[in-house]
Amino acid sequence: ENGAEVIRELPDFGKIVGVYGWPCSGKDTFIKAHLGDYHEIVVSDVVREVSKETSTQELAQTGDLHQKIVEKLDFLLAAYRTDDKKVVINGIRQVEIFDALRPFLNSNIWLDVPYSEREARYILRARESDDLSYEELMDLNAELGLEALEKKLEVYHYNTYKIEN
Repeated sequence: ENGAEVIRELPDFGKIVGVYGWPCSGKDTFIKAHLGDYHEIVVSDVVREVSKETSTQELAQTGDLHQKIVEKLDFLLAAYRTDDKKVVINGIRQVEIFDALRPFLNSNIWLDVPYSEREARYILRARESDDLSYEELMDLNAELGLEALEKKLEVYHYNTYKIEN
């Protein structure tokens, strides 16, 4: 409009980045588009490994395993830190896990997407493991601590970016 050129350039997020958001907020897509040269650690994969659970409902009820999850994430991060590689941690949902890893994180990215858009994405993806309605999934994620993490990231401004996706 008016002949203006808009250039949106993302900042240098640093070597270790956390990407957060509600389910279907576009974390995977954002990482592929903007952090493709980072090694990705997917927290849900770590939770699956630690808990031996597979369904969405079972995975959302693993809050009591946060210490084991932190230990596994710390182990994975240590390997990449010694190799001096850039790492993105995709999908922390608990404040306890964020707090344990915060000293290592150079940046935090919260992806902000309207509920209706996330719900539509959830319905369209139709994964076999998605055994809940989107509303049920949101409730379980809130119980797990994602809502508290979102609020904490709003308050914790140091190297935290809120991106509408």
